[in-house]
Amino acid sequence: LQTTCGGYEILYWNTDTGTQMNSTHDSVESDTTWSEYTLTLGFSVMGIFEQDSDGTDVNTVHRSHDGNLLVVGDDNGFVKLFNAPAICKWAAHRRYLGHSAHCIGARFLADDQRVVTTGGRDAALLVWRLVKNQNSKNHSHNVSSSTGEDLIFPPAAKPAWNTGCDLSSATDILRKLPKNNNSAFAFA
Repeated sequence: LQTTCGGYEILYWNTDTGTQMNSTHDSVESDTTWSEYTLTLGFSVMGIFEQDSDGTDVNTVHRSHDGNLLVVGDDNGFVKLFNAPAICKWAAHRRYLGHSAHCIGARFLADDQRVVTTGGRDAALLVWRLVKNQNSKNHSHNVSSSTGEDLIFPPAAKPAWNTGCDLSSATDILRKLPKNNNSAFAFA
């Protein structure tokens, strides 16, 4: 079992004994395949936060059963759909306004064709249908113009070399390391 705490830590638990596991000594983080992923923290969801987020803005996360999508609910009532895993900073997604206040729950239904979200103060229960739409390419980070309760699949992630990231600069820095440095990096 994995949980999070108020100190923004991921905690692991042995369900047989009810005791907390030490993730630094056990291979829990790296070797465990989770059947469900609902944490707002972790490597596979580090790209779900907005640029100025303080970490409390995201209330709910659920990974689809096939592992390809993430649905996220936030404090502003938005329902967001990401490709999974969302590991790049400010990952591309589609955003939908469905709740008049906090979205406090979001879950894919068993067939991964629909999503159910729950609101906080508005007490609304919304059912969304997942739709593949090849004609809508400009909705990333904007409120979608889809009609009704459709969630259009998010845009494909772009490789780092297409987003203006200068990959050669990191290599150049590593090449300048002193030769006697016991670094794990080796360059010709």
